[in-house]
Amino acid sequence: MADQAPELEYLEPKVDVLRRDDGSIILSSPHPLNPVKRQLGDYMRYWANATPDQAFLAQRDEQAPGRGWRELTFGTARAQADAIGQGLLDRGLGPDRPLMILSPNSLRHGALTYGAMQVGIPVAPVSPAYCLMSQDYSKLRHIFDLVRPAMIFVEDPAPFANALDSLDLSAVELLDGGDGFDGLLATTPGDGMEAAYAKVGPDTVAKYLFTSGSTGMPKGVINTQGMLCANMAQL
Repeated sequence: MADQAPELEYLEPKVDVLRRDDGSIILSSPHPLNPVKRQLGDYMRYWANATPDQAFLAQRDEQAPGRGWRELTFGTARAQADAIGQGLLDRGLGPDRPLMILSPNSLRHGALTYGAMQVGIPVAPVSPAYCLMSQDYSKLRHIFDLVRPAMIFVEDPAPFANALDSLDLSAVELLDGGDGFDGLLATTPGDGMEAAYAKVGPDTVAKYLFTSGSTGMPKGVINTQGMLCANMAQL
């Protein structure tokens, strides 16, 4: 008979309820949040030092040797994020010049996201459905106009060609998952990357996440580093 799984410990469920005169109701947790890091990059660097060979991300790949997965370890992910961060800064990206991603989840997608966020470059991942299933690309154009990206990452450009043609890319650099991505990885991190890293704090914008747009156009939701780190602490 298989051993029983150990019982998990959960916090006692508690909710504070505040009823305001205007009729609004505010729910909050009375459990204090433990101290968190300044930014997600601090977690990455901690685990890259503590367990550099431990898998950080994995992607299904039937062609990969062994178990059919390609893995990105913490040590490699940290090195890639630093190179990517420096490369993006060298290309002029920054807090007001974000990165948009038009690709499904992947190891490159993850490394690029961390590399950008850790140096204060906001990332706006966009649902591939807005590019691959749309006829008029109206939601994609709406998001593009809101974000005004300096760069768009398209890991495999071919399926997205028509969607990209609908955008004014005259001031936007396109980055693919081949030579373009490899060029970022070849960048040597320098003092500029570390200086940008040091400036990132809890109030720094990390991501622009967009709602589904089921009741209209997608709405951008700002996610700060503090919000993402608090979420990590709550898991």
